[in-house]
Amino acid sequence: MDSLFDKNHVIQNSEPQDYKGKLLIIRAESLNEEFRTPENQLFLASGGFGCDPNSSGRKVFGCFLSDGEETHFYRSDFIGIIADEHIPQWANEKLEQINSAPENNINLNM
Repeated sequence: MDSLFDKNHVIQNSEPQDYKGKLLIIRAESLNEEFRTPENQLFLASGGFGCDPNSSGRKVFGCFLSDGEETHFYRSDFIGIIADEHIPQWANEKLEQINSAPENNINLNM
């Protein structure tokens, strides 16, 4: 996939969603220009008050799926949760590795 992810690639839901343990799409404009690729837009949320749509907190902690770099973004930096049919094969394989790792405490309920 060469084109960036956008709002057409997320789960459409009128209700605010909990991001904890979900694979999110980062808005392209929230990334430095040299990192604006579809691979760098995928972020696995692990926690933070920003995961809860009803919290006043804004930070969402987690890691980039492509390289595992841990960081945080603000809830507003995300387009939403990627829809299953748009998850690339490499990302599904990475998610399987993460979910099968015994030391991992992230539970993906996708």
